[in-house]
Amino acid sequence: MAVKLQFIEQELIVIKTEQKKYGHLFKNHKNLAEKVLHCQSWMRENTTQTRDQDTEDLRDTNDVTIDQMELRITNLESQSHEGAQQCLHERALKSEQDYAAECVTESLRTELNEQDEQSPRT
Repeated sequence: MAVKLQFIEQELIVIKTEQKKYGHLFKNHKNLAEKVLHCQSWMRENTTQTRDQDTEDLRDTNDVTIDQMELRITNLESQSHEGAQQCLHERALKSEQDYAAECVTESLRTELNEQDEQSPRT
């Protein structure tokens, strides 16, 4: 009976040792599961932040591009306006020149008619 008792005590020691190993393994498994959840959460957050940053960078790039396009449009409109003003100015000068030419021509006709009227007719 003493041998049987000794055998049971050894079995009990083995069982307790296995229980301790299981307890450590279970605790390690629980810690690892928490670390995995933490890593997954961190990855989701980092991915979201990266996506948000990429979106913000694209918006900034688009805003800069839009601003550049608006400046270009404003510049082209200004050039177009200046061109139109110059065209109107040139037309006004041409009209003045045409008017002056008509006045000179009319004046010469009048003068020639007067000379023609004053000259003796034969």
